[in-house]
Amino acid sequence: ATGKSIAHTNLGIIFDLLGDLEKGSSNHESALHHAIRAGDRHLQAVAVGHLGLSGCACKDYDTARACMEKYLELTSQLGEIEAREHALLHLGYIAKQQGDGKSAVAYYHAGLDSAIASQNSKNISKAKVQIGIIMGNTLLEDQMEKISAAFAS
Repeated sequence: ATGKSIAHTNLGIIFDLLGDLEKGSSNHESALHHAIRAGDRHLQAVAVGHLGLSGCACKDYDTARACMEKYLELTSQLGEIEAREHALLHLGYIAKQQGDGKSAVAYYHAGLDSAIASQNSKNISKAKVQIGIIMGNTLLEDQMEKISAAFAS
């Protein structure tokens, strides 16, 4: 079952890169099934993480969020710090796409804290940029509402 999980993961990645997201997702699902059968939590994390990325690519953010939350749980349990940071940053992105700015900022801050602790400068930069974008958009929206209210009165 371990070999089948790895093979389906590789096929899923190939189909994703070719733009065939349906076949990619199907292979990632098969990879997860075989990883569960093998009892390999590392392979489960890889498969569910790829399902989350596939969900993002298909703009199925509910599925993406559920998969990334499971990926976060598994990577945290396994002590996979960089993978955990990626999960947090992806969850921030997903929340942002769903219009949930508050959760997005919380995920990005958690990713930032983790990246600072692990001294991962690439993830520190990613998190800071995304937090800045969300905060800037929020301030802009607030100002636009004030301007609209001023013109309405």
